[in-house]
Amino acid sequence: MKQSSRALAALLVLSLLLPLAGCGATEPLPEPVPTPPSAYLPYVGDYTLFGVRHGDYIVDPAALEPEIRSVLHLEDGGLGTLEINDEAGRIGSWLISGDRIVLNPGESAMSGLYRDGIVILYMDDGGTLYYAAGDADLSEFTLVGREEYAEILAAEALAEAEREEKRRIEEMGKPSVPGEYFLYSTKRGELVTFEEEYPAEDGMRLTLREDGSGELILSFGTVELDWTLDETIFSFRDRSGFLGELSGVLKDVGVIALAMKNADGNVVYTFRRPAAEPDGDAAKTPDPDADTRR
Repeated sequence: MKQSSRALAALLVLSLLLPLAGCGATEPLPEPVPTPPSAYLPYVGDYTLFGVRHGDYIVDPAALEPEIRSVLHLEDGGLGTLEINDEAGRIGSWLISGDRIVLNPGESAMSGLYRDGIVILYMDDGGTLYYAAGDADLSEFTLVGREEYAEILAAEALAEAEREEKRRIEEMGKPSVPGEYFLYSTKRGELVTFEEEYPAEDGMRLTLREDGSGELILSFGTVELDWTLDETIFSFRDRSGFLGELSGVLKDVGVIALAMKNADGNVVYTFRRPAAEPDGDAAKTPDPDADTRR
């Protein structure tokens, strides 16, 4: 009886399989239709920020203060994210057509250029960000490092101070005397020497304050002063009494000739504002007698 039951079960299984095998032999399954490749796939990946535009320079993000870290993630299907430092924003859609890339087409669109794994994004505030895929060739980009960037910022700050001083002088129609003057030349007897590196942050300079006080930084130290100006003639008082007789002349807008007379003889220092230029040889080699005459 048990053997009959087992045989019946085997026949039932076989009867179920045979029709399938027969059908498979006479009616083959259709070939799968190939899915067309995604138009996004060639551009999918991570693009890391490697440069930030500053004027005519592309600055290494590590040289900025604070440092900027950013990754652009482009996902298949036109989605993605943009990470900047510890913040991340979702990209609702993106597209690349030719050499143009657009993130979030619509009201908050951000556009730029794409070529050979390089993404260049233009910001609303005028800034430009440079991103690159891991295998992109960056040889055409020259990056500015931390030290060079600091020099660029210092030069720009000095240039802006010069422009501001010129604007202020033009608006007032007369020189604004208080301020910082850097050493331009030194005259001892007939010998005149000039500062080659002007202005030097740690060099000799004359500072005149609004309240009539000031300081003179020379090679041997700093001296506190009091000053007054009568038209173009300065009167100086050395609070320490160390320097001896001091007087000065406002030679030009932003140019002061300071005469010092002591036991060592006469020395004339010419100081100037960054925006000022001594006018002619007379300013470069002032006459000590003329500078001290009231």
